[in-house]
Amino acid sequence: MTRVAKSCHQPLYMELLGFNRNPFPVTPDPERYYAPQPLLAHFAEILHFLDTRKGFLLVTGDVGIGKTTLVRKIITDLDQHKVCIALLFNTFLQGPALIESINKDFGVKPEKPDLIHQLEALNNFLLAQFVQGKNCIIIIDDAQNLSIESLELVRQLSNLETNEDKLIQILLVAQPEILTTLARPEIRQLRSRIALHCKLEPFSRREVGQYIDRCLTVAGKSAGITLTAPAIFWLTKYSRGYPRIINLLMDRCLYGLLAYKCSTINTQLVREAAKDLILLPHNKRDIVKLLSVIGLCVILLTSYFIAGLKLPMELKFAQQRASEFVQPVVKTYPEDKFEPEVKSDLVLKWQLFLTAHGLLNYLQIVPIPNVDAINQLRNKLLQETDVKLALISTVSSTTCAGQPIYDWQDGLKLVIYHSQLSGTPLLFFKVTDDTRIVQNILVAQGLMSAMTVDGIMGPITQQALIAFQQRSGRAITGQVDDGTAYALSCAIRPNVL
Repeated sequence: MTRVAKSCHQPLYMELLGFNRNPFPVTPDPERYYAPQPLLAHFAEILHFLDTRKGFLLVTGDVGIGKTTLVRKIITDLDQHKVCIALLFNTFLQGPALIESINKDFGVKPEKPDLIHQLEALNNFLLAQFVQGKNCIIIIDDAQNLSIESLELVRQLSNLETNEDKLIQILLVAQPEILTTLARPEIRQLRSRIALHCKLEPFSRREVGQYIDRCLTVAGKSAGITLTAPAIFWLTKYSRGYPRIINLLMDRCLYGLLAYKCSTINTQLVREAAKDLILLPHNKRDIVKLLSVIGLCVILLTSYFIAGLKLPMELKFAQQRASEFVQPVVKTYPEDKFEPEVKSDLVLKWQLFLTAHGLLNYLQIVPIPNVDAINQLRNKLLQETDVKLALISTVSSTTCAGQPIYDWQDGLKLVIYHSQLSGTPLLFFKVTDDTRIVQNILVAQGLMSAMTVDGIMGPITQQALIAFQQRSGRAITGQVDDGTAYALSCAIRPNVL
């Protein structure tokens, strides 16, 4: 597990003000951890879910809200004799490099560096730890940086399980942007596996005061240092309740105590600290935006009257921006963005696509192809037919059976095909019909021996799947994801498994 070295560079005020350690460090410190009641509830839930092997957990929060500090507190409170932890910070590593990094943190050394041997070595390690009664946990910080392919690969790791328990627990810690990624239909399987989602919120004014007192006390708080109530009010305004900004402000305020030779942090000190850090109170941010827009209006109006020109588009934009501050925002749905004729073209294109696949009777469920409707149609087809929907990356305009492909977005296309596969991941070390179907296809492709067909997902089947994915140009996941399921259906003719 990654270790964090303690800094030997301490602030000048530390000894002069009677502290035995830095009360407001820039790096996360679990010993200064403060949790108000909502955060305590999250903390207890996370520990419980990890202990009971629930699989996938997600923690989200804005930059500076205290996500990494929470992670370090979780690690500190786990029973180190009963867990093995891989802690990843460098999420710019993607795909196989990510698995390699996980293995390194666990101390696993595969025979060869390729993905197949990396996964096999990790699987063997997890089984050995399970036999010893240890719970293996992967914690990925800044998980919002992971690509779709990497998130899918991480999801595959959660398939490693016995008949009763998950072999590995995965905690994703991320900024809120990851929710946009998780909303994408091609990653819905990961989203459905998240057993717990904890969203970290900023501190209230009362909690800001308690947090500061906690930090000062742990650092050996001098009895003479006090904060006025208005100072705490303005600390909350400037920091928005974010611990990282509170630390920066309080660090400047403690230097101010030395400069003014006093022991009370008041409003003046807080404002000077905020000025040094170029911060604005939270409720003044919109005012500054409004004043900027008004200033732009004045400049453009002056130009209009002097030059006698037509009202420029910039002024119309400025007026619109100004109105946003004085008028309520009206929410619109994606359909409202289409002009009538554009919307009609979209509906017609979608009708033709469904008709080509004999699915026009489902038009009422999906009148316009948006994410929610597509997911609803997919689930409906899974229940009623052997027809499958998949979002894949392809340059083709037709399926392998000659049927049309629907252009989606972000370079992805929606394909409709027939398959006996259920559409769920292959379960490791369990006998399933899906695994047997896949194995038979891989045998027909010359990637497996007929003697190894047993309906059990294991290293042999996974290696054959990876070889198939490499051959068909799919993302290397070692599992039957959407793209691989479609490619498997195309590997035999006719287009029915």
